[in-house]
Amino acid sequence: MATDAWRLPSSDDWRQAARAWARSDGLVWVYLFKVVLAAFLTVSLAMVLQLQKPSTAMITVFIVMQPQSGQVIAKGLFRLLGSVVGLAVMVLLLGLFAQQRWLFLGAMALWIGFCIAGAARYRDWRFYGFVLAGYTAALIGLPASLHPQTAILDAIWRVLEIALAIFCSTLVSVLVFPQTSHGAMNLSVASRFGRFAAFVLEHLDGQDPQVLRKVNVEFATQAVGLEAMRTVSAIEDPHTRLRSQRLIQLNNDFLGLLTHFNALHRQLRRLQENGQQQVLAALEPCLAAFKAELAPWPDSMMSPQEAARLAEAIGQFQGRLMPLIRDCRQPLKQDDAALLEFNTAAELLYHFTEALVTYAHSHHALAARLHVREQWKGDFASQANLLASLVSGVRAAAAIFVGGAIWFALDWQAGPYMLVNAAAICALSSGMPNPSKLAVQMAMGTFVGGVFGVIESVYVYPLIDGLPLLLMALLPVVMLGTYITMKPAWAGFGLGLLIMFSMGSVPTNPTVYAPLSVISAYGGLFMGAVLAAVANSVLLPPASGWMWRAWERDLRATLAMVADDDLGSLPGRFDSRSRDILSQVYGLAARRPDVQTELVQWSLIVQEVGHAMLNWRQEVAAMAPTPWHQELNALQQQLVALFMAPSADELLVARQMLDVLLAKLQGQLGAQDHFDRSPLRRVVSYLHFARTTLLDRHSILYRRCHKGADHAQ
Repeated sequence: MATDAWRLPSSDDWRQAARAWARSDGLVWVYLFKVVLAAFLTVSLAMVLQLQKPSTAMITVFIVMQPQSGQVIAKGLFRLLGSVVGLAVMVLLLGLFAQQRWLFLGAMALWIGFCIAGAARYRDWRFYGFVLAGYTAALIGLPASLHPQTAILDAIWRVLEIALAIFCSTLVSVLVFPQTSHGAMNLSVASRFGRFAAFVLEHLDGQDPQVLRKVNVEFATQAVGLEAMRTVSAIEDPHTRLRSQRLIQLNNDFLGLLTHFNALHRQLRRLQENGQQQVLAALEPCLAAFKAELAPWPDSMMSPQEAARLAEAIGQFQGRLMPLIRDCRQPLKQDDAALLEFNTAAELLYHFTEALVTYAHSHHALAARLHVREQWKGDFASQANLLASLVSGVRAAAAIFVGGAIWFALDWQAGPYMLVNAAAICALSSGMPNPSKLAVQMAMGTFVGGVFGVIESVYVYPLIDGLPLLLMALLPVVMLGTYITMKPAWAGFGLGLLIMFSMGSVPTNPTVYAPLSVISAYGGLFMGAVLAAVANSVLLPPASGWMWRAWERDLRATLAMVADDDLGSLPGRFDSRSRDILSQVYGLAARRPDVQTELVQWSLIVQEVGHAMLNWRQEVAAMAPTPWHQELNALQQQLVALFMAPSADELLVARQMLDVLLAKLQGQLGAQDHFDRSPLRRVVSYLHFARTTLLDRHSILYRRCHKGADHAQ
């Protein structure tokens, strides 16, 4: 026994431990090694090539480097394009206003504000183009305003330094322990349905609405992340480019699948809350049969070939489901109200199976190199709130102008450093869920980076000679900063440390030893970080009541899209837009769980009513015109008005219109009009589902209309 207890691990134990380490901490150390290698390769080449400011190249490495090669390529490409645009604008502004520093400052502040508003508006890779177009103009334009005669030459140097850094970062990312974006994307696509199937089987009973809200946010965030991975993978991988439209369709189909489950879950919950036990008992065989079909799929990794088997299995189940629904409906024939509730829930279940088949076909379509679905038009709607974006731009422009006024008033030598750092932090934080937190962290990182930079410049550099010793002196700080950036809670601190340490401590060409200038420069950098942090925290901070109300209005306004837009790609655009808003604002409201709860509730009810409206619009589009079509259009506009300005009067009018239209259409139904064969029966079910949603006394809409909601202040 003692011998067994002290037995050394076997070779299999060592291999398993090594694999586990390689999948967890090993990835962290590999990425840290790649960042250090890319940074030092860039600095070495910049020194050998006698580039003017190797620090610019090194900073670019820290901004561009990401764990996956596709992200590095995409960020590098848009950084280069943004830098060229920023440099062109800088040269133009210097040519117009070089001799009028106040006009130059105002024009520069407006340009930086415009770029940061664009960066805050767009959540794809255009973000980096806008960020760098503003940041580069500040980086070159502000120091060059003191010596405009060298502006063109300075611009050429900066382009060369940035291009070198992008080349080195891409080279290291692609060749040294490469991790591809398309591999991560394929893994996410394969595992997503298994997680969803496990959730459905566990919560198909309509219980635990809190879990439903949480999972909706998780899946919405994953969908937004998958769209970002698709964008970068299309740049990196030709196979992904050939499947780009199919991946968009797959993502939108999954969001539609999630919405159909939400509607079914909430309908079952309402039946429980209203004591409709007879209806629930009649539905139970249908739900049990569906669970049996889905039982093999929880937590599975679904390939395109397995998706084809899923589509076939659910398609065959649909043929068995309809007779089962008719049999289960028989005990309710004498109760019209219960029968209507049953029909609505049964149709939601049937549509859920249809959405499953649609998703499985979309997944299977990824197997082919070329497919007709690649010609289908669709997009993933992802944009930030326009008002919030404009406020971000105004905030940055105000910070730059105030900082410039301080610079002019004090005639401070480090004034350009202050403005450059303020512009950089405002730009980098503009697309973050919590800009003020990132700005404060970067200010802290700037201070620590300044301390390290002064120690290196004043005490270490006089003792060393040559490039190898310079790299050894930089190594500890670069490793520390990179390691901190891999901790999500402190990523801003690490980024601030790396960027500001590099900006002040990496020697120029030719090297000049001027300790007082270094200390002054770090003082300017720190004051710029403080200025950016104060601006993000004080000037209309995003984590405040006005932001919640703006996002909530955007969320409710997506219903107008459903009522008025063309039906072509409307389902995907509606689902992606509403889920994208939810994923953005949920992160922004991290410190306000009450606001998060309200916004998730609005998201769910908007998706319920929106999909009911979308479904009846699709049915009506395939029918011959009838007199009640105008009434249906009027109802749609009334529902939009209700969601845009919730009130008890608007809610009452919408209910009355629904009641009148439902009574008229139910009078036209025959006894044999089953929803699988009768478009009119399906329209009635959609209208009834919308009506039950409006009658739900626990919904956020009902509370807002009758009691008012507690707005975040």
